[in-house]
Amino acid sequence: MLTLNYEHGGEARSACFEVTKAGKLRQVDCSRPRRRKAGLGTAIKAATTAVGIKPCGGCQRRAAQLDAATPGLVAGLLDRLRLAWRRVSP
Repeated sequence: MLTLNYEHGGEARSACFEVTKAGKLRQVDCSRPRRRKAGLGTAIKAATTAVGIKPCGGCQRRAAQLDAATPGLVAGLLDRLRLAWRRVSP
């Protein structure tokens, strides 16, 4: 998200924009919370929780470190899979 701060008539204002997949700017609500980009830690945590393994403190630290090292990895992989699926599906 891109936030543009400006002054209009002596009053401070701001406007927020995001870039669409088509590469165009779209104005968005500045108060809207930003989506967290899931990394590898979040994916592993979800998989282990799904099979019944309860996360401990070490698991939480590992997940946080992996997320910091691989931000947006899961979303990027899912986007690539969706594109590949569209190419092969009728």
